[in-house]
Amino acid sequence: MWGLAPMLVYILLTWLNEVIVEKATISSGFMGFKESTVVLFAICINLVPTFFADRKKMDEFVRGIMIPTVLFAIGWFFYFNPLGL
Repeated sequence: MWGLAPMLVYILLTWLNEVIVEKATISSGFMGFKESTVVLFAICINLVPTFFADRKKMDEFVRGIMIPTVLFAIGWFFYFNPLGL
């Protein structure tokens, strides 16, 4: 189930970003979040259950969430290339 969390959060954040951009006026200067930021927030949502599971010493659960989260983060880094490498 937690493997779907980043995808669901991505859909929600993309929708919220579009709503905020629609409501923002030109004078406010807010143009919305970049896609890379929205994707990074979606990836980081996996850190919330990991924090609570770690406090309860659920090591296998933490490992099961962190491995795909790290792989998503590596994929994000190479796809969006924030350092221009």
